Amino acid sequence: MAISGIGSEYNNVYESTYAAQKNEAAKKEAAPAQAGKAKDTGEKAVSDYYSYLQKNYDCMSKGNVAVSSEYLKKCSGDSKKAKELEDFLKKIPDLEKQGYEQLSA
Repeated sequence: MAISGIGSEYNNVYESTYAAQKNEAAKKEAAPAQAGKAKDTGEKAVSDYYSYLQKNYDCMSKGNVAVSSEYLKKCSGDSKKAKELEDFLKKIPDLEKQGYEQLSA
């Protein structure tokens, strides 16, 4: 699983990564499409899946977790991988709480 990190300490790293990905996506949209419909459909599927994750998982919408674009591509095309990712994302709030409790002990 390609989760880059968890926690608010790393927000700046994730924000800059997100900004770079957003800029890259904007450049791709601005450039004329040279590939066929299959590539556009694949990119749209990944984008839709990422939007779905952001809407349904707070850790994704807050930027506490970064998922590589390659892994998102795999998950958007493979329901088994998608379930694996979503099951892990469901566990993150409990894992964060457990980590804070252990640090404060």
